[in-house]
Amino acid sequence: MEGSSVARFKEILKVFTSYGLGYLLGKKEEKEKKSPSNLRKAFEELGPTFIKIGQILSTRQELNYQNYKIMLQVINLKIWQRYFMMNLIKILKMNFYI
Repeated sequence: MEGSSVARFKEILKVFTSYGLGYLLGKKEEKEKKSPSNLRKAFEELGPTFIKIGQILSTRQELNYQNYKIMLQVINLKIWQRYFMMNLIKILKMNFYI
């Protein structure tokens, strides 16, 4: 791996472990940190690529972890809300010269 790839990999590991998702990497973690909302927060912090992964995972029928699917669907809602608000502001500025 080159320098920037190694740095990004370290950042990903740091974010996952900070949200208690180190068990995905083979580390022992406290049970209360193994929550769907922590996975969602980690994906959001890691950026667009991980948000897209979360969106894809939320639509997969073979995933039996309903709590995780619901929390990942929240990512979809947040993206649509942000998109809607940006367009609403743009329309208001165009029509009302705000």
